[in-house]
Amino acid sequence: MSQAAAALRAAVAALLAAQGEIELADVVRDADVEVLPPETWTLGPRTVQAHRVAIALDAAAFAGLGAAPERIARLRAAFEAAMRSPETELADLALLLRLPALGVAWGHAYRDSSPREAEHPSEAAVLGGASALLAAKGDHEAAAMLARAELESAEVPGSGRELLRRWVARLDPADLARAQRQMGLGDRIRGALRDAATRATEVVASVELAAGLAQPADTGRDPESLLTRALVAHGAAVVAVSRTTSVTVLAWVCSGELGLIELTAAPRATSSGETRVRRVVVDSGAVADDEAADRLGAVLCGEGAEGKRPHR
Repeated sequence: MSQAAAALRAAVAALLAAQGEIELADVVRDADVEVLPPETWTLGPRTVQAHRVAIALDAAAFAGLGAAPERIARLRAAFEAAMRSPETELADLALLLRLPALGVAWGHAYRDSSPREAEHPSEAAVLGGASALLAAKGDHEAAAMLARAELESAEVPGSGRELLRRWVARLDPADLARAQRQMGLGDRIRGALRDAATRATEVVASVELAAGLAQPADTGRDPESLLTRALVAHGAAVVAVSRTTSVTVLAWVCSGELGLIELTAAPRATSSGETRVRRVVVDSGAVADDEAADRLGAVLCGEGAEGKRPHR
């Protein structure tokens, strides 16, 4: 952050504190402030240099301001008052989400109002910022979906000076089906990604949701991750079919056999009249560690407890 931007941040925070906006002043003190090169405005008989300002906030502060437009208006008024002079004005104030992997917003930083080359963050950083934002809003279901997702981006041609970038979030197939089925869920995911990807000099052209190939989590210790890794280790292909708060359904194919597994916290007896599809109900408590998952994976893949296919 430039010396000029730091001075501006201190002035705005002091003004808000003097106005009794203590919480809003603390938000400004914790933010990173970027001042972009000015535009020339003609206001009646005078000409002024109008600066666009961007402030980068952590997920909790960003979510809090996003839910309170009146606080954003007071924040903008404070920046306008601090920057107004016979020769200068505030052109625009943008709120940016600070990306947790970098500790900074995804935008250009300026030293003494002079641009420097921006560090281009990874898609993983944007994905992490969007997930953190959803968690800060209490939307843990959508946050978990993004934690399992992959993100792609590409520049697209534009006619203006600002860059355009298209984003595609590849969700687990079961998560994508749920996002398409549940009203508002997909919009919340797209909105969080748009907020995380927004930068001062780049425009988000679009955010789209697409299906990705299910991959076993590398470090997950939940029953689904443990069992998925075990099945893959025994040669099975595994795809999550559906998830609810109480039941996860996995489809697996091994040795030419197709099966469905219901991972549930409340196991129930079940039988299937299907002759081509095995349906197995598993208490998630039975998949507590790698050893237990491996034993179950061996049985499901037809190897039995001693590595041999059991007779049925």
